[in-house]
Amino acid sequence: MKRAVQILLVWGVAVSATLLLMSTLLPWAGTRGYAGSVIQNNYAQRNDATALFWTESPRTLELLEQIDRQRSNNGE
Repeated sequence: MKRAVQILLVWGVAVSATLLLMSTLLPWAGTRGYAGSVIQNNYAQRNDATALFWTESPRTLELLEQIDRQRSNNGE
């Protein structure tokens, strides 16, 4: 019985700590620092950069240059 209480206590602390971090640290980290400003900028300009977060391509720089060329050709 004592072992079960210890296990429940450990799990309770772990779940509580996780929820606390998710409710305080993650929102803070999302609005601060480099990633926060990048995400806010992409949202403001309606850029969908989801693929850049989930994949890493050896052609990333080439693709970004291609996008820049297309934008400059379109007069943006």
